[in-house]
Amino acid sequence: MLDDRREIDLRLYVRPESCIHRNGKRLGYLDFMSSDEVNDCSEAVRRMVPKVDIDQIADIIEECEELSDIQREFYLTMVTERKEKTLDRALERLESLD
Repeated sequence: MLDDRREIDLRLYVRPESCIHRNGKRLGYLDFMSSDEVNDCSEAVRRMVPKVDIDQIADIIEECEELSDIQREFYLTMVTERKEKTLDRALERLESLD
């Protein structure tokens, strides 16, 4: 799965499904966080995303003895991808609206 970009993207953009709806359709997390429609969410993205320390998160995952090597690799990949493709992109979109 980790060697297949489509599988990674599926887990980034489709799964898990958002519980947020607009016009009867589910709204993806990236679209919601970067829409600037909900002021509290936009402010949280602007305030919190720069504070996310992916290296510190990776250290925590690496130190978790209960995880197998493949589980560690999966979590490290998904956390990094979600940070870059969801959180960072949402922040970039919001900053472009300013």
